[in-house]
Amino acid sequence: PLQARCARFAGQCARVTGDPERAKEMFEKSLAMSEQCEASVQLVEALNELGGIRLNNEGRNPDAQALFERAYDLSLKLNDQDRLAETLFQLGDLALAECDFDRAAEKFGEAAAICRKRDYQAGIAQCTSYLAAVAISTGEYDRASSLLQRALEIHDKAGEKHNTAWDRFKLGQVAEGHGQYTQARIEFEESQKAFQQMNTAVGEAWCLYELGKIALDTEEFAEASGFFEKSLLIFRTLGKANAWVTLQLGSTAICEGRFRSAKKLFQKSLDIFRQSGSKDGIALTLCEVAHLDRLQGEYETAESALTETMDLVVQMESKRYAIAGLQEAFQLASARGQHERAARLLGKLEALRQEIGAPLTPRRRTEFDRAVASSREALGEDTLAILREEGCLASLERLYP
Repeated sequence: PLQARCARFAGQCARVTGDPERAKEMFEKSLAMSEQCEASVQLVEALNELGGIRLNNEGRNPDAQALFERAYDLSLKLNDQDRLAETLFQLGDLALAECDFDRAAEKFGEAAAICRKRDYQAGIAQCTSYLAAVAISTGEYDRASSLLQRALEIHDKAGEKHNTAWDRFKLGQVAEGHGQYTQARIEFEESQKAFQQMNTAVGEAWCLYELGKIALDTEEFAEASGFFEKSLLIFRTLGKANAWVTLQLGSTAICEGRFRSAKKLFQKSLDIFRQSGSKDGIALTLCEVAHLDRLQGEYETAESALTETMDLVVQMESKRYAIAGLQEAFQLASARGQHERAARLLGKLEALRQEIGAPLTPRRRTEFDRAVASSREALGEDTLAILREEGCLASLERLYP
């Protein structure tokens, strides 16, 4: 048991410092040693740690689920509430990765309830922070902000610098979602400094990625490319092919008129997302593919890509991703001269933006205003207003069957 515990601690250190291969090796050793103890605390911990590597570093969700489910059964058998909370948290993380946001919230909530009963403050804070991650994914930015303030207070008081840095990172995502770019940049830069001080390369890479998104959305395209390239370099050093960074490089290429490069980058990111089964990644990449096809006048292929995007958006039940899909759907309908449909899509888009407080980004303003003006000219102000209202009240499934 002692050797198994030491191997697990070594794996945790490797994971935090961004060495997933070393972490995997140590967790596998810990699991092999713990297997000899059959139903033991060490075995549950080893199963959860190795499952986390399978999920977060390898994208092997079925393997991770099998490990977590075994850990869950053992926790119940041992009647160990601490291990049960830990396993429920891991199951929540798996659900979050699979964009099953309701299930993720349920599992994080169950884990938090156990932690509250045991007055385990660190566990409460961690669950609260991940509940905020769910809220960010669904576009509930105000709820996310409230949850993160609670988590940050506990983490900061306990001196947990690693978790504090991630809380601030998520606060940056909230500010970014609200279009508060200056505040978002401050949060990401502070998080980046903290990750650098802790030698947490993966955290630094994600901060650079988010700073690149801000630069892209505020039309600082050269700066955006610089951030994305630095982020990608770190991920490559860590042995990761990050499809999210590749996607944003493709979006930057569109803004710079490099359409051929954008197409290649989108295909590369899409291949990775499909391999890992990332619904949000697939949806957003196809949305950008539709954007590129629309700009090139390839409306049929754009519609095909967008149809899959909207199918995934409906499955995820996320207002945040619905906005991304509706934005492109509206502009495509307008470009095709389908102005009545465009007006209804516009109404739903504007309603969702107002509901979650997510303004249009500067880089998308010119195209958007042009599409609105086109539909207004074709329909007239009164008809446009009526159709907008119809779209505002309609369900997403009705607008995009």
